[in-house]
Amino acid sequence: MIPEPARGVKAPADHPGRREPGRRRSWREYNRFPLTHPTSAGYFPGPIRWAPTVVKTHTLLIAGQRLTIRSAADSAYLERLAAELEARVKTLGAQGAAPVTAALLAGLALADEAERAREELASLRNTARERAAALRHLAEEP
Repeated sequence: MIPEPARGVKAPADHPGRREPGRRRSWREYNRFPLTHPTSAGYFPGPIRWAPTVVKTHTLLIAGQRLTIRSAADSAYLERLAAELEARVKTLGAQGAAPVTAALLAGLALADEAERAREELASLRNTARERAAALRHLAEEP
């Protein structure tokens, strides 16, 4: 790596880091560290910009408990989730379970449903891949 001239000292005209007058520096010219790690100073060409996530405070009532949560999700979506959980807790509470036990069992049932849905999705993706591969094989045959 060619060392840059000291601050305030002009680089000679043949120095590879010397720019033509009026030309802006590229992001690589600002880099003083090797591009070896995503956190090194010059890995990204500039600051990463994305739309800020708006986090709101939501108050939900589940099983008689008022919960205040912070989330970027829509209020209507969170209300639907709370209503689903409330219905399950009431069903289990009607069967004689204590409120805390009913809430834990309802959470366990929802986690079980989510896991089964993930497994089914993975199975459907594998089936789609296999069928696509079979179609590709049929299309390649003369």
